[in-house]
Amino acid sequence: MTGIEKLKLVVIGKSQKPRCFKKRKVESLPVTYTNNKKAWMTSAVYESWIFDLDKKISNQKRKVLLFVDNCLVHPKILSHELKEIRVVFLPPNITSKLQPMDQGIIKNAKYYYWRSVMRRNLRNLESGKEMNNVNLLNAIEMLYKVVDETVVEESPPECFRYQKLFSVTYAIEFQNFVNVDSDIITTSYPTDIEMLNSTKFQEESNDLSEEEADSDDDVESSPNNLSQATDELKILRKYIREQPGTTDEIF
Repeated sequence: MTGIEKLKLVVIGKSQKPRCFKKRKVESLPVTYTNNKKAWMTSAVYESWIFDLDKKISNQKRKVLLFVDNCLVHPKILSHELKEIRVVFLPPNITSKLQPMDQGIIKNAKYYYWRSVMRRNLRNLESGKEMNNVNLLNAIEMLYKVVDETVVEESPPECFRYQKLFSVTYAIEFQNFVNVDSDIITTSYPTDIEMLNSTKFQEESNDLSEEEADSDDDVESSPNNLSQATDELKILRKYIREQPGTTDEIF
């Protein structure tokens, strides 16, 4: 048991076919790409990923011990259905500062990823170009390159021995930049209503046109017409006037 095997990265986006992919097929990407409405890790994504991995391991006639974050979107019940993978969950309710992968490989990858972004911007400035936003395809390609070059055979064992992975001392200002997205919510346990809405979304997404499916932005609905908006405003004003202590000065 060595712990040195690297699995293919999983990237979760919002659109099934983002505009930036253009004619690039999802299957040709250096990562496994999937999508859902919020670009979150969900139990459905996890289930699909771990059963595909179990099938791959089974075909190779191997046995694997897999450490997994103790999260609600990682259902423990699935572990009993796996053939060649034994899943071991990390203790619940521990912060990322106590998880070896977060403090080692993930932290290291984030550092070099943001360094790549900064170097890309500097190259554009030096050549007189504008600093264009990094699209999803750019991010995938940079992240893949970072992980491929920086995660070496010694990295996973070092993580679990809590040894320092970085040979350079970085300025605190840049560390803050590296950790700028540390508090972003990437997963959540869905309510019954959210699960129903998710099912409805998946059914409706099959009927979307390519242009609609390409959009990464949520479209906000607007009032049907001016008359309806005016009527609703009158109802709101009437309600406020009827409240105790309300004067006409606020209008």
